[in-house]
Amino acid sequence: SLVFKLLAFIFFYMTVSLQLKILGTEIYGVWATLLSIVTWIVFFDLGIGNGLKNYLTKAINSNNIVEAKRYIATGYLTVIVISFVFFAAILLLASTYNLNEVFNTNVLSDSQLKKAVILLFLFICIHFVLGFVKQFIFAVQKNSLNDMEQCLFFVILFCGLFTLSFSKTANIFDIIIIYGAALIVGKVVLTLLFFYLYKELLPSFDCIRKSIIFKLVSLGGVFFILQLVSMFILLSDRFILTQLIGPKSVTEYDVIYRMLSVFLVLHSIVNAPMWSAYTEAYSKSEFQWIKKSIFKMNSLVLLFIPCSIVVYIFYNDILFLWLGKDLVVSESLVASMCMLVLILSWCNNYAFFLNAINRLKIQLFSLLFGAVIKIPLAYYFVSVLDLGVSGVVYSTVIALSFFAIAGPIEYKILMRSSK
Repeated sequence: SLVFKLLAFIFFYMTVSLQLKILGTEIYGVWATLLSIVTWIVFFDLGIGNGLKNYLTKAINSNNIVEAKRYIATGYLTVIVISFVFFAAILLLASTYNLNEVFNTNVLSDSQLKKAVILLFLFICIHFVLGFVKQFIFAVQKNSLNDMEQCLFFVILFCGLFTLSFSKTANIFDIIIIYGAALIVGKVVLTLLFFYLYKELLPSFDCIRKSIIFKLVSLGGVFFILQLVSMFILLSDRFILTQLIGPKSVTEYDVIYRMLSVFLVLHSIVNAPMWSAYTEAYSKSEFQWIKKSIFKMNSLVLLFIPCSIVVYIFYNDILFLWLGKDLVVSESLVASMCMLVLILSWCNNYAFFLNAINRLKIQLFSLLFGAVIKIPLAYYFVSVLDLGVSGVVYSTVIALSFFAIAGPIEYKILMRSSK
């Protein structure tokens, strides 16, 4: 995982500079906003993925292969139907609304924006079905395979963008095609590799069960609401910036977020496999192991604090080395983004544990409250206090802070009651 993550990290940062070079500042802002919206659709599986991951982990740990195959087959059918419905919805919405007003830009015509949105979401819906295999990999606790696929995606994306950078006629449609192709190729390779290694889990049509659909949707419904709320808090920043300030501000935000996301990448190397591990450990009452794991994850976040201070001090030099040019960025944006990355890592430590054991209510209510106050806070910080881009980031930090407090409290209550 570490090797693949580091390689993906290197190619990821090189792709950002290439995209900025090809598209320019304003169109890159539109592209970054599009990608943030796209991320939402990945979670429009009604939480099926996370629900399946928990059930599949238990089935595999109890060596119930027949039941595991039923979960896989039924899960695939469900996400195919959901993908079809959402793509139809995207077609309807794209044809109904004036996208120049939605993205607050005239750098692309409405027809060009419509074509870009439809093409991108077509790729995303295909990726959504093919990418469902990642949940199976989490269940068998072989997360390095997911990291390998992520690395492959960025390598393919970089090669395509590097070739495209020599073209004088390159545009956003070319980038969408390269991005979509990289997504699909990576997921096809991952799917073939998984079922080659785990032939016994290869499902068939007769494995589909109606009862499992209702079971997945029942638990998945809560996961879906939780994911929708958390994604609104995290991914609405770019859209809010587009509306309040303009697409160019999204470029500033996106570059700084990606610069500091190195901490999120390092955190995910350790944290990503923990979900299924927590599910298994909790079912076996291995509470001491859970406590030690949470302590280690919190220690990692504390280690990020001095590292983020170093990045804050030298951010201009880092940006110049990375992008090859000066980019005017306010110190307050870098400071607020450091806070966001730290609080997000802290929240993920407890969210992964609580999600793994299906304890979702406290998390849902605290994040829902944060989501309700986020837009008014962002508007107040930007329009009244004139904090600019950093004002939107501060609104996200405050929105997450409620779960940052409630999550550890619920965890401690669970550990005390489990003695």
